[in-house]
Amino acid sequence: VSQSRYTWYRYDFWLKRLNRYRIRRFIKRCSDNGLINGPVLDAGAGYRSNEPEVSARPFHTLDSNEDFNPTYVGDIQCMDEVPSRKYNAIVCTEVLEHVARPDYALAECARVLRPNGTLVITIPFWFGIHEKPWQKDYYRYTPSGICYLLKQAGFEVEFLETHGWRGESRPDNIFVVARLNFVHTLIS
Repeated sequence: VSQSRYTWYRYDFWLKRLNRYRIRRFIKRCSDNGLINGPVLDAGAGYRSNEPEVSARPFHTLDSNEDFNPTYVGDIQCMDEVPSRKYNAIVCTEVLEHVARPDYALAECARVLRPNGTLVITIPFWFGIHEKPWQKDYYRYTPSGICYLLKQAGFEVEFLETHGWRGESRPDNIFVVARLNFVHTLIS
């Protein structure tokens, strides 16, 4: 391995660790500030759910890989096995970029959230393609783009943060807290 490839690999390794740390810190801060109340669904929990950062209980998980022992095995775009209006909060970290139809995913989140429920999302922006054979990498969202998708699904963005060392115009991650619009739950 050439020195430049090794240096890039080392840089990439530490950048991923830093992003993971930021995500966990953000979820913990949301939990500590009372934005995540139980019951909670970790949608797209993967190999390491956000359960350690969330104090609210009960805590359930959804993932398409049954090897991770999720509460529900399924796709965030079609959560048929998850009852409607069951959760006060949904945590969805680094998932929407892997979803072919994010509009379906957010509509499903709106369906399973209770009125005024909270959706906590983290998404990468300035981050390399991280596709695997079983997990496509479809999108990167700008702050305006994710706000538009959330509004279309019936959510109101409470706050949005960008994180990264490259400055506000090229963030590594975008963190969002959105609340399900009560009127949307009445008409859907």
